[in-house]
Amino acid sequence: MAGWVVHRVVTKCLDHRGKWMVDAGPWLASQDDAADWAERFRRVGYQVSIETMANHIQAGGENLGLQDALEHRM
Repeated sequence: MAGWVVHRVVTKCLDHRGKWMVDAGPWLASQDDAADWAERFRRVGYQVSIETMANHIQAGGENLGLQDALEHRM
């Protein structure tokens, strides 16, 4: 079974009107990179979380083309 896992940092802060603003960063292949960025945002006052998305594709059969495309993109 092949697959991929990506992570992104989601920031949350109050704007000048007191409303919450939520922003999601780009997907990153490394969890360590996501944790590093999260810590940088935390240090300047943002509330942060890290989202993770994973996909597992069965090898062979109908998914072979999709599996090949995803493995070459990452």
